[in-house]
Amino acid sequence: MNRHSLLTYASLAALAVFLIASSGAHASLVGYWDFEGDVLDGSGNGNNGTRVGPNGLPAFVGDTPTVLTASTQSLSFDGVDDYVDVAQTVNLPIATQDAFTISMWVKGASQADKRIFSEGNDAPSGPLFNKPLYNLGTGNTAAVGSKVDLFVRNDANVQTAPHLKSQNDAFDGTWNHVAIVDDHGQASVYIDGELDPTPFNYPRSTLTLNTTTFGGILRAAACCHFAGNIDDAAIWNTVLDATSIYQLSQGVAPTAITGPGPGESFLIDIDSQWIGGGDSSGPISTEPGWTSLDATTPANANGASVTVDGIAFSIGSADGSRIRLSGGNPNPNPLTGDFVYDDGPGEALILFFGGAGSLKEGPWQVDVYIHDETSGPGQQIVGYRDDGAETIVSSTVMPHADGPAIRFQFESDGVSAYDVFVRENSTLNRTRLNAVRLTYVPEPSALLLAVFGLMGLALCARRRR
Repeated sequence: MNRHSLLTYASLAALAVFLIASSGAHASLVGYWDFEGDVLDGSGNGNNGTRVGPNGLPAFVGDTPTVLTASTQSLSFDGVDDYVDVAQTVNLPIATQDAFTISMWVKGASQADKRIFSEGNDAPSGPLFNKPLYNLGTGNTAAVGSKVDLFVRNDANVQTAPHLKSQNDAFDGTWNHVAIVDDHGQASVYIDGELDPTPFNYPRSTLTLNTTTFGGILRAAACCHFAGNIDDAAIWNTVLDATSIYQLSQGVAPTAITGPGPGESFLIDIDSQWIGGGDSSGPISTEPGWTSLDATTPANANGASVTVDGIAFSIGSADGSRIRLSGGNPNPNPLTGDFVYDDGPGEALILFFGGAGSLKEGPWQVDVYIHDETSGPGQQIVGYRDDGAETIVSSTVMPHADGPAIRFQFESDGVSAYDVFVRENSTLNRTRLNAVRLTYVPEPSALLLAVFGLMGLALCARRRR
């Protein structure tokens, strides 16, 4: 192969990275630590780290994941007493944010109850082992030491995530990419870019955290030190989609990761007022960053709609009762306080995603928010329709006070009409819907195949010469 061919391949390889990492607006990077000779924050937010080790600091070594072609060093932890203490300068502690993603490369043997990431409280007063924690690490016993373990304990000393463990292995003595996405306690773990089957959901509650660390826990005293290597650690205060996680596992730098752009993510906040006797009272309140769909217009009738990036999202129900039947301000927050309401037996609330052909071809992720603090609707049936053909995703969905009650994906063919529906599955005959987030999730393989196809064409053209 001559120099011209090499340049062609290099250009196409650069194009591959560009295409993979340029599908939307930049995600909100809170901190990035590449461990290339220092523990400084590469995001520009000043969340710099400090290496700590009474008997030796974490060491920079020349052992890195193969796909991280620009990386020459990782940080090695001795498993005895060393760790990295991160300054909480901007948007930290991350576990108190509404939504976030934590990502890093790890290499370590199976080991019991060690931490790769932790946020805690180092107050000297009170018992050591009932302080709040948000921990990601190895399984808490030797038998499951190769698994990813999530442990969360709140201010009330309640274990809200009591050592939830992955089904797949991440600590097997080789480099593996680990990521967790957490949306109001609706959490998922990815290992080497693939979603782990274990549900990591937990109830959100108050966490008072003032330490952020890699390689161990920092409370009044440090503990649970990881033995192994960590590289390219990053944190975002947003939920990265499956494509972004896959990109990270393929060596794309955290600084190049992007979020969904215009036309690829739709956040519809269904807002409502108390309707009674033809009068309305109580404010309509919209969650920041979401688009308000006023479910009271026209009152007591179907047809309320809002247009976002050319797609008309509209709400409907079987009998037109999509109204809020109780007064008062939205509670507990603007997203889950307002709701559209149907009180008939077996009747569905439907959010229409435009008309035929509105959603481009490919996979779409749907987050459905269902909640009413005063009188919960009980189990709900949630699904979607393709040109009216119904697919039930779950019949046992329960309300969630802060985050989505259920998350699922469906495949658009690019020509049909799609909608999502919620229907009661309890004796209460009540259905409530607060909000829906719709996100396009491009297939990573399609992007790569396109690039490899270009590479093949370039090679063929070169051979013809």
